[in-house]
Amino acid sequence: MGFHLANLWGESLDFANHQSSLNGFQVEPDPDGVLRYVVAHRDPGVPNWLDTTGHPEGFLTPRWSYSETPPEEEWPKISAKKLRFAEIRQHLPEGVRSVSKAERAERIHVRQRHVQRRYRVF
Repeated sequence: MGFHLANLWGESLDFANHQSSLNGFQVEPDPDGVLRYVVAHRDPGVPNWLDTTGHPEGFLTPRWSYSETPPEEEWPKISAKKLRFAEIRQHLPEGVRSVSKAERAERIHVRQRHVQRRYRVF
């Protein structure tokens, strides 16, 4: 399970220094159990924010895989809605927690460490 943003050429955005992707371990289900992602040009203070890193256009890419294909009625259902930044919280269920600047900075720090480890030279 994952979701990432890409530029118009399909290249991943800067995932080390920005939260421009979330995998199944990083995403937080909303209180109703639904996985909602907020794609925005600045931090709305929600856990599942995806940072456009300044790109006004690009690709939204959800991806998932199964070891065995489930019945079609169990496949993920995807929809998108374009909102004004000030309306984001109104469209999320009650109880979606807020992410502080310190928590966001720590998440970015963890991402940077993981990328350094992934692309290290042996």
